[in-house]
Amino acid sequence: MAGYADVNIVSVNVGALSNANRPMFKVPTGFGGLSVQTVNVNSAGTSSSALYIVYLDTTGGTIQGTVATLGTVSIAANVPQAFVVGTPYVAEGKWVAVKEANVGAVNANTVIDMAYIIGK
Repeated sequence: MAGYADVNIVSVNVGALSNANRPMFKVPTGFGGLSVQTVNVNSAGTSSSALYIVYLDTTGGTIQGTVATLGTVSIAANVPQAFVVGTPYVAEGKWVAVKEANVGAVNANTVIDMAYIIGK
């Protein structure tokens, strides 16, 4: 278990994104899922968007829940913005993805970083 706060960090360049889901990684099985601690977005260019961190089914196709929201914001170049984590737990075998909610688009050099622990 992660009682001693073994924090893991993943950074994913999600690229340009508009009205789409982009799977970032699949939660491994056999470890009890993961609990998201923080999520941030940083972009090399200015954009306007509504971003969400969601989890998908085991095939990576269907949204099953929302982990964190950024809402509709203007993203300034090279200024990180924090998501609000609402439901941090993602079960094993699920895909963690970023969703842009058809409000605009994000720049081609957009990076999502996420800190998480294994388990609940």
